[in-house]
Amino acid sequence: SVFSETGSLPNVPDSYIDSSDPNSTSSVGKLNLGVPSSGSGESRIFLTFDLSELPFPSTMTPTNVLLSLYRYNVTGTSPLTVGVYACDTFNENNVTWNTAPACSTNEITRTTLLVSPETGEQYWDITSLAQANAASGNHTISIMLKTVGTPSSGHLFYDSSHSDYP
Repeated sequence: SVFSETGSLPNVPDSYIDSSDPNSTSSVGKLNLGVPSSGSGESRIFLTFDLSELPFPSTMTPTNVLLSLYRYNVTGTSPLTVGVYACDTFNENNVTWNTAPACSTNEITRTTLLVSPETGEQYWDITSLAQANAASGNHTISIMLKTVGTPSSGHLFYDSSHSDYP
């Protein structure tokens, strides 16, 4: 709600990587998760939020932090369970499957994405990571969204460069 109430938005470097094209960087405008558009392999999403860009008090403690991404397309007929993992920061223009940042193996949260409705907001509760980072003085939240198990469907989301969400 801080973003909708203040109008302030931090820069959100974002990217996706594709195991079937391990040296390629992602396309602007979209984030692919699960089965990539090539039809084989796996795509993962990386996001970084630098909350120091916003006027939070130094003693801020997040109480409810939801990651929301707008999905605009689904391929496949099976739900996709997606885990969220804390990661090192990355350069969105250079991240590839082969140069992906190091990420924790401990899952923060997970959500199962249904295939219908095909469009709309999808949410992950990342409050625990935001609280841990704030308590340690780290105002940057870097995460990876990754399929739990073998992906069986592909989901396309708008990236941060998309300015006219429905």
